[in-house]
Amino acid sequence: MAHWDVGGYMKLQFGKNAKDAFYYIDNFTISREVFAGLKIDSEAILIDNFNQKKETNALGRGVTTFMNSIGGSLKKAFNSDDAGGKGHSLELSYDVSQTDSYAGYISPLQGLDLRGYYALTFFVKGKKDNNLFVGLKDRSGHESKVMLSHYLPENITTTWQKVTIPLVAFTDVKDWGTLENLSLSFKNNLNDKGTLLVDNIEFKKGIKAFMVDNFENSSERNFLRGRQTTFASGAAAINGQYTKGSPNGIYRLSYGGNIGTINAYASELKSYAGWTTVLGGIYCSECGSLSFRFRGAEGGENFNIYLDDGNFRWGVDIEKYTKVTTSWQKVSIPINEFSDYGVDITHLAELKVVFEGVKMSGTIYLDNIRFGATAH
Repeated sequence: MAHWDVGGYMKLQFGKNAKDAFYYIDNFTISREVFAGLKIDSEAILIDNFNQKKETNALGRGVTTFMNSIGGSLKKAFNSDDAGGKGHSLELSYDVSQTDSYAGYISPLQGLDLRGYYALTFFVKGKKDNNLFVGLKDRSGHESKVMLSHYLPENITTTWQKVTIPLVAFTDVKDWGTLENLSLSFKNNLNDKGTLLVDNIEFKKGIKAFMVDNFENSSERNFLRGRQTTFASGAAAINGQYTKGSPNGIYRLSYGGNIGTINAYASELKSYAGWTTVLGGIYCSECGSLSFRFRGAEGGENFNIYLDDGNFRWGVDIEKYTKVTTSWQKVSIPINEFSDYGVDITHLAELKVVFEGVKMSGTIYLDNIRFGATAH
């Protein structure tokens, strides 16, 4: 019990409760809500592998398709080209060539309880480069859709690829205790027409690898749908900008001002600047490492990398691993560099790049920020 009207986040100070106040409580319990959904206690929940060639998924619910009247169409079938080589896959043939048309596939989840699960995985294969939206909807009607290409090293290709989508990316879903459906949808602004194969749709408790951002698109949000912003304190200054190079999309951070100790009459004792990308409380105990590509504009630049769990953060000096040069290089930092000092890696809130400590100015470039060595 506490008085929560304090002057700042996690700030310890006296509250306003009256002296000698008391509070009665009885029959206190902690439990799942009365209307919790279907709970399956296993490391992975199979939604469908399509081997039975049925019109119902593995949860026993009938699948459906949808399209709008403008001209979108979708046909589903079963294909013997299976990701595991011993069954069938789902074949979706779509045509959304008309302006504003759309079509899609829905697999009901029967009120599935996904609390304690962290990733949606499936295999995908196409007959040409294409894209689609993957959606989840809860019982209250909150629905969130993400673009599939963000979770593939390449776009959909003619070979099978495994997709891993962290559930925190579905930011609009509120009730993870009762999920209504999963959808795969095609829209005119992403596609024209084509055929797509899908196999082995599962939800998993573990997540071993995921991309935070590859900066191919100029967006304020990363692939987890978390915001990305710059920040500065005191007399520091910083600017972040999407640009091209490497040869693809990259992110430029230019920093300066009076970073370091302020030798002047001022309320701030130190001045610093940085960039943050929100991770949404993602579960990362199986990721193993944080990696990214980077280079300096002139070489010799320095910065710290922080992981923050919402209550505590810890930073690592990039120079512990390598010197910044004008050539592109990849650095891989073990996750235990942060967890050993108190960061809760089962609930990562933010990743930060911070310029601090000494007087400095310059420019660095970032690319391909990811957790885990390879996609699983």
